[in-house]
Amino acid sequence: MRLSIRVVAAAAVALYCRVPALAATADGTAPIIAMQHASWTAAAGAPTGINAITQTPDGWLWIGSSAGLFRFDGVRFQRAAGALAPLSSSVANLGLLPDGTLWIAYKFGGASLLKDGVMRHYRVGEHGTPAGSISRIGRDADGRLWLGGKQGLLLQGADGDWRPPAAHYAAPQVDTDDMLLDRDGVFWVRTNYAVYALPRGAASFALRRRVAGYGALAQHPDGSVWTSDLMRPGLHRLAGVGDERAWRSGDKLSAFLFDHDGALWQPDYAGVARVRAGAAPQRTGAEHGLSGLHGFAVFEDRERNIWIGTENGLDRFSHYRLRPLALPRYIAGARPLALRAAGGVWIGVPALAVN
Repeated sequence: MRLSIRVVAAAAVALYCRVPALAATADGTAPIIAMQHASWTAAAGAPTGINAITQTPDGWLWIGSSAGLFRFDGVRFQRAAGALAPLSSSVANLGLLPDGTLWIAYKFGGASLLKDGVMRHYRVGEHGTPAGSISRIGRDADGRLWLGGKQGLLLQGADGDWRPPAAHYAAPQVDTDDMLLDRDGVFWVRTNYAVYALPRGAASFALRRRVAGYGALAQHPDGSVWTSDLMRPGLHRLAGVGDERAWRSGDKLSAFLFDHDGALWQPDYAGVARVRAGAAPQRTGAEHGLSGLHGFAVFEDRERNIWIGTENGLDRFSHYRLRPLALPRYIAGARPLALRAAGGVWIGVPALAVN
């Protein structure tokens, strides 16, 4: 059954929606994120310690956490069990390959690939799977499957086993942080020390930037590619156009995401922030209803909802689909409504009608 993660309206028609104020608070702190917000904690069945979130082609939202592997249809959380059971209850990361395969990496070693309902496990010591935590699995533009971990990159052979890549690839052999296949077919790999690129058809990785600590990779809707660096505040452009000054801040970022509108989302130890280029940030924390104190994972689904994973549960931010409408006071129990022949709605108020 095809599923869809949708924002569920509380009523079919609403004349007034409460929108968070955009002005900074009196003490100068950032305003809260001006979007519809919902959260789920353990009381609603949500897993705790969420490390990663993704969505498979059938619409399921998959959640990797220190409590195990779960999927979510927007209403109920289901622990992966039976044929879908993970290797370990401690999922460090997960993501989606271009062909819709779900990959799962475990904190204490090993990985799994789920495709068309079939789960294939790679236990430590089997099929060339290395010891230690796996950070990422990614496919390059030429179809090669790469695994990144503490020992660097491994390449999957035709027999399904993982092997050190041939010397001509010049693949990094140090701790891997992140991988990204961009829209131009460039396969990016970030380590603790540098960022490398493998363009479509290329025979080897090329060094693109030195970095000083852990970080992530993301592509902006304009095509530019960016990285974060825990040792260097702000974001740093790797490819394409874009002004680094637009994202310059005192924040040392790890995970981050650009949404479909180009806004930056950054989960951190104070919750989550949303930043538009050149604009003041908006921020939501536990004091505003976030499921936890700290944001760890961030993901945008196909319906453009933003999902945040925290230590206590899951949060969703969605754009308002109804426009607030201020009306005169009305003392009756309900307002009369009537459709206009030319389109729109008449709303009854004392002594006049509002179109």
